[in-house]
Amino acid sequence: MQGPDATPDRGGYRFLALRNGPGAEQLAVTEAILAGVASGSSPPTLRLYSWSEPVVILGVSQPAADLDLDACRSLGYRVMRRLSGGTAVYHDAEVVSLDLIVPPGSWFAPSDITQTYARVSQVIGSAVARLGADVRAVDVADARRSVTRPELQPACFGGLAPYELVAGSRKVVGLSQIRRREVVVVQAALYTRFSYDALASVLRVAAAAGTERWTALLREHAAGLDELLGRRVEPQEVGAALQAAFAEAIPGGLATDGLLPAELRAAERLAVGRYGSEAWTLRR
Repeated sequence: MQGPDATPDRGGYRFLALRNGPGAEQLAVTEAILAGVASGSSPPTLRLYSWSEPVVILGVSQPAADLDLDACRSLGYRVMRRLSGGTAVYHDAEVVSLDLIVPPGSWFAPSDITQTYARVSQVIGSAVARLGADVRAVDVADARRSVTRPELQPACFGGLAPYELVAGSRKVVGLSQIRRREVVVVQAALYTRFSYDALASVLRVAAAAGTERWTALLREHAAGLDELLGRRVEPQEVGAALQAAFAEAIPGGLATDGLLPAELRAAERLAVGRYGSEAWTLRR
């Protein structure tokens, strides 16, 4: 790892290995750990997870009207709303999601939001390179020059932000961030296989543009790892590469552990009271 003014934090990072689970539970666990790290009762945490059901996840401020909710129900897609910003994603068992949850001031969470993305992106880029894919981080100038086409704006992988990872011009790793006074969360998503049709089938803008045309347009802007490597990529393979890259980047490595009892209790409450509630999901 390289940094202009610091070295990575020494030890103290808990690693939660790749675990497949339902949408409400996965989002609830993120918030439970966030609260624990913010209070000082939970250690800085790297968490990997996947999705045991098809979910369409809205950004925290994204209008639910961007989705055709009837289409989501008929296709069996759970609609969720996350705490981080950005726009819609479709996730299933072919997606590896990552949370890095740390106190502010940590090496991975300097006061500069863009630098936070740069540092996390560098490690994820190393993991993707271990898999054999050739990617690069989008620099700030390129991200600011890029213009997301209006019909792709409701889709997270339709646009670019600084330090997201691309192959050519196609996004391979999407990033988002939650910043509070006591905690910083960086989230990433890596698709072992990108389900272009799944997202196209539920976004109203795709229907308006013509689903086939919209799907082809999204394919120009996003890519799964299988397309880059020319082979099937297993989520466990991605998880192992991420674990190795972060263990190498953090002096002292990662301590493999589980959730604390307080985190488990909080996640159970949140899975029902927030992420299982239409009042939260459809609030905008």
